[in-house]
Amino acid sequence: MRAARALLALLALAAAGCFSAGFGRASDLVSDAWALYAEGRFDDALALFQAAAGAAGGDVTARARARNGEGWCRLRLHAPVDALADFDAAVAGGADGADALAGRAGARLAAGLDAGARADARAARALEPSYVSFHDPLDARSLGGVALVASIRAGDLAGAQEELDLLAPGNGLSPGDPSSWVVDGAPLPSYASAVLSLAAANDR
Repeated sequence: MRAARALLALLALAAAGCFSAGFGRASDLVSDAWALYAEGRFDDALALFQAAAGAAGGDVTARARARNGEGWCRLRLHAPVDALADFDAAVAGGADGADALAGRAGARLAAGLDAGARADARAARALEPSYVSFHDPLDARSLGGVALVASIRAGDLAGAQEELDLLAPGNGLSPGDPSSWVVDGAPLPSYASAVLSLAAANDR
């Protein structure tokens, strides 16, 4: 079924004249797939990324870049667990710098794998402190948000405070001081709710 869908997507794109003279090369297929992704055509983009992975042959980096694209498509198609295998392959192949780590962080967070999500978000930020996604409105602050939510869900309040201090320096919140759990003048019932509220306020 996957192969048939990929073939249909390739034929449709070829008929529409969407391929460059480099048709068949994995790098060209990946570029065309990202163009489809930018149009919101995630199913079509996924099929083309799969074709690119097949066209990569023994080129580990090209295959990893295609798998990174597959992972982001699956995230957009609300299949984070399926995306994990793609991102694992992309990270192992060293593709796209911090982007594959950022994708896996998001997939792990969506799948409830909080410790792994936090580790990947921090690793991506360490690799590229000024990370900016080339395909989605995400950046290094987004990675901090993933690490923050993952820390709270894992019950690591010290880790959450560390991430919050990066996102909102001088925030004044303290896990052990309920009187500090105030955001925009409104007292909140828990440290976690105060952290999330303040993080959201600083992301506007």
